[in-house]
Amino acid sequence: MNKTIRIAFVLLTLFIFNHAYAASISWQHYSTKIFSQAKKSGKLILIYGKASWCHYCEKMNGTFSDGSITMIVNNNFIPVKVDIDSDQAIAATYHISSVPTIVIVDANNSVLDTFTGYSDPATFAGALGDYVRRR
Repeated sequence: MNKTIRIAFVLLTLFIFNHAYAASISWQHYSTKIFSQAKKSGKLILIYGKASWCHYCEKMNGTFSDGSITMIVNNNFIPVKVDIDSDQAIAATYHISSVPTIVIVDANNSVLDTFTGYSDPATFAGALGDYVRRR
């Protein structure tokens, strides 16, 4: 019984740790340092164009809080949030005119793909999976 309790405690601790790790994406602000980070890490950059007034951006926040999405993004991308209202120049650079928009960019600032609109976790994981498998 004692051994069973210890095993259960260890499993519960691991579950909580994994859930806490996956609980949030480590969003960054847009800056030139993201490109040097991408070069060093070999990761792509995921730019999330959003707006505070956007209903589907709120729904997309639910997708981003999904544990599997959080792990995929944190492990394979440099995640960057761009508010299209306050960061208009950045939004214009990546042709973000509707929200939510996801732009995948490489370390040389070349746009590889753009996804516009809400995606549920399963659909979004599939779209990101193509880039994860390429790494």
